[in-house]
Amino acid sequence: MREEKASALPLLLDVRRMDENNRAYAYRMLRKNIMTLQLQPGCQLSRPNCANSWP
Repeated sequence: MREEKASALPLLLDVRRMDENNRAYAYRMLRKNIMTLQLQPGCQLSRPNCANSWP
């Protein structure tokens, strides 16, 4: 049986809100990308891959 890896599409990023710290911004962007299926179920995240997507 062939095992397929879930892939991630390019992340959707919004402008950071003035009252938002880095942690809240990262959470909001990850949640948005999960809810819009930009991050596919089973997709593995790593810090280097996420960091390359952020401006």
